[in-house]
Amino acid sequence: SSDLEMNFLPIVSMITPYGEMRYKIKEYLGYRNVFMIYCECSLAEVICRDVKGLYAAARCGEINNMTGIGDKYEPPELTTIRVNTEELNIDESIEQILTGLTNNYYFG
Repeated sequence: SSDLEMNFLPIVSMITPYGEMRYKIKEYLGYRNVFMIYCECSLAEVICRDVKGLYAAARCGEINNMTGIGDKYEPPELTTIRVNTEELNIDESIEQILTGLTNNYYFG
């Protein structure tokens, strides 16, 4: 047995535009082990932040079924933490996430 006990919380970013996909992830991983952080912003802002030009390509018809253009996006109904990244800067967003994790007993 080691004197050092390590606790860690893996954070996984998943593209999940459909509620059904999120439900399956929670079901697969176990509901107690999963919490959702929703980094919210408008489609217009997502397009402005698109450094790879994927949304421009989708608008020109070069990419089919792009989320928000040609394919739907279902905002999550139930989230553990919701962060509006249009209203908050990066430091404020991180602080809100850490506070949410602490309040939900994932830290501390």
